[in-house]
Amino acid sequence: ERDVFAPPRPSSSSELRRKTYYRRAVAREKRKRYAEALRDAKEVDDEALVSRLEKLLAHERALEKAREARKREEKDRGEARAAGLELSSREQRHASLGYLAERDYSAIFLKSLAVAEVSVPLSADGAVVELVSVLAEQSKVDVSVTTKRGHEALYYDIDLVCAWRASPPPVFDLSPSSSDEDVRPVEGTVRLYNVSHETKYEPGADPNVAYMYQLGYRGIPPAWFDGTASTDAAPPAAKLLIDGAHHLYEALATHVDATLAHLKAKLDHPPR
Repeated sequence: ERDVFAPPRPSSSSELRRKTYYRRAVAREKRKRYAEALRDAKEVDDEALVSRLEKLLAHERALEKAREARKREEKDRGEARAAGLELSSREQRHASLGYLAERDYSAIFLKSLAVAEVSVPLSADGAVVELVSVLAEQSKVDVSVTTKRGHEALYYDIDLVCAWRASPPPVFDLSPSSSDEDVRPVEGTVRLYNVSHETKYEPGADPNVAYMYQLGYRGIPPAWFDGTASTDAAPPAAKLLIDGAHHLYEALATHVDATLAHLKAKLDHPPR
């Protein structure tokens, strides 16, 4: 019986159009074509995506404006030298302090991340869920340090995808009621995204101010899993591993924050 009070379902054509714009916006964002990505995102009506792209576009335009200013200043200094008007060392130093320079720290961040160190115990007898590696081709990591008037600031926009594995205890029950399927490891991917200098780890908060995550599973019998958690049909050992993987949200977010804090500390206190 049709529920007359239920909201109408979107037509297949409108849903297809929305998905098309969303995928194109994400693809263009990865290629740093922020203006085009923003136009597509506005068609999707995704506030979080639009907000992120507006910030990225504003940052890109600020850098472009600073680059143009630097070119003009270098041109003027070159003309001054050609005319025999050499700048003093002090003038050269103070001239450079006005530049908005940017250094890419993305590779350094990924090297420092060391996700293989992230693991969460699931039981007293040794069950554990742990990160295996960063899936670089599926991740989008932009970490940079800008310098303006001698002051450094760390900016980042991180969409990180990692492989994970949940393993049962090293010693498990071999009673007739148990089976190899009950105790085999569970694997999948975890995505931590919307990570920027303007968001933080805050479960349940508005997507505009909090980190977000997605958890993917591989090779689980459909009867054991409802799309987000284990079902009553899942054996206890499998249930422990399936549901335990959600602990990776906090573990990975905390590890990313610690890595960023370590990088920022190096900027605040550079080696002498």
